Amino acid sequence: MRFYQLGAQSFWIDEAFSTAQAQAIVRHGYPLLETGEVAWSYFPAHYLMALGLVITRNLEVGTRLFSALAGTLACLAFFHFNWQLTRSKVQALAATSLLSFSTYEIAWSRQARGYVLLQLCGIFSMDLFIAFLREKKTAKLAGALVCAALCPLVHPAGYVFPLALLLLSLPELWRRPAWRAWFQITPTRKVVGLGLLLALVGFWVIAQHTNAAPGVNMRQILTHTAHNYSLTYMRFLHSILGALWWWCLFGAGLAAWYYPRHSIPLLGAAGIYFYLIAVRNPLMHYRYLLPIFPLLLCWGATGGFVLAAHLLQRNNWWGRLGVVAILMAFCCSLGSMDWNVRPFQKYYLGATEPQPEWRAAYAHIKTDSSAHAVAPGELVTISAFPVFHDLYLGAKGQKYFLPVSLTGWPQDIPERASYSLARTIHSVEELMGLKGYVILDEMGLAMLCNETLRKYLQSRKPDFVIPGFYKIYIWKKGLPPSV
Repeated sequence: MRFYQLGAQSFWIDEAFSTAQAQAIVRHGYPLLETGEVAWSYFPAHYLMALGLVITRNLEVGTRLFSALAGTLACLAFFHFNWQLTRSKVQALAATSLLSFSTYEIAWSRQARGYVLLQLCGIFSMDLFIAFLREKKTAKLAGALVCAALCPLVHPAGYVFPLALLLLSLPELWRRPAWRAWFQITPTRKVVGLGLLLALVGFWVIAQHTNAAPGVNMRQILTHTAHNYSLTYMRFLHSILGALWWWCLFGAGLAAWYYPRHSIPLLGAAGIYFYLIAVRNPLMHYRYLLPIFPLLLCWGATGGFVLAAHLLQRNNWWGRLGVVAILMAFCCSLGSMDWNVRPFQKYYLGATEPQPEWRAAYAHIKTDSSAHAVAPGELVTISAFPVFHDLYLGAKGQKYFLPVSLTGWPQDIPERASYSLARTIHSVEELMGLKGYVILDEMGLAMLCNETLRKYLQSRKPDFVIPGFYKIYIWKKGLPPSV
């Protein structure tokens, strides 16, 4: 389901940005963009995407290849994590099945982004750290720390996993001195631990005061207060989990009761993270829930199967009837969850991200320009995202940029295009002097920063309309009308 026709769906804007960085890595060995900037954000995921482009030249398949692989491996890692947490293979199998067949998870495993790779690193980090707390093996501690350190580099939201490890360590630190719990008193391990601590502090200072740390924008998260998005996020979770959402809440309490040593710290980390993205972060994106989504499925399975297992231990008719009732209610709740057992060509993310058919739109421009005998080197596109010109039309031709505010904030008006060299259009007069294709999706048209340009385009009937989840409008400037 994660690999089936991986290239069937067009890129959306963030995927296009990631692909531009992956292509830059293939060309230069590091993410040097054509704008002259070096973009280190999310670089572990982008290096894997670059490797995918080396394996296959198909843009969509190559850049999504390792995301699909990470989504597949996450299912296996998630099984072992659940078993470590609950010591119940039945619960682990149930939770892993929910993760494997969730449409939300499948859709994001098929995106050229790093969110599922972040999940994989995070699951590994928690799994290895719990194993370390049980077995006290230094190798597992080292593996947990490496995976946790990778998480914020893959995506800024990855700070939830180092936070989870910190909270998981608190019970051990409470029971005995910190140096004995972590480093077993040996001088070598003390030095290694001190070095890791200093590196973490240095990384934190850089992230807060200069924002130079790759992929981390902690200062923005900690210093901005936005609207409270808690109810919006919870409604979204209810829409994709259905009645299972209530099992997740019930199971979280049950896990804290039966497995307090590990479950309470994980609940604390998830709660802190949810507060930060819902209250302290000015931007709201449903994809920000992906780091804690596996934990919700873990608790959802716990709510059904762990309670049933404990009732079975009573070995009487009341206990057995209770087990049957619980399992029936749990199975009925699955009917309202957004999940499937069939592979599809396309998995739309719905309201989580705009997904217009950019590939089809640029293919239409390519066909129409050929009909007008426009040479590839003379092809002109004017758009909010010139990066799509590079991806779908190649480096030839000319690109112009229409400033769009992706956040909607008045102060967030870009002066030039991201990831692509393109001249900025500031007025209707400049636009009128060009011959080419203006291409904007519904959201891009609505969020044009220049109100005069927006009203001008809205008053003109598009020459082409590309259908899809979000429509794309194309206007022809200075070219004969299509037959």
